[in-house]
Amino acid sequence: MVALVLVVLSVVVGFTTITEKEITPFLLAAVALTVASSGGWFLIINEAVTKLGTLINSILFNIASFVAPAE
Repeated sequence: MVALVLVVLSVVVGFTTITEKEITPFLLAAVALTVASSGGWFLIINEAVTKLGTLINSILFNIASFVAPAE
């Protein structure tokens, strides 16, 4: 449910606030966030600090869910 709300908000933000000169940096950031959130790279942190890697992964996934549709 949270991801759906983020996607809808992202489409609104993408159409209303991203200017033409911001497109390239925004796309680069969106791709980087998508790659970082999709791999589960931070789950290894769970071995050192319980649930920290899961928390970081969830945060990145939600940010990527917000940023990706605005592309």
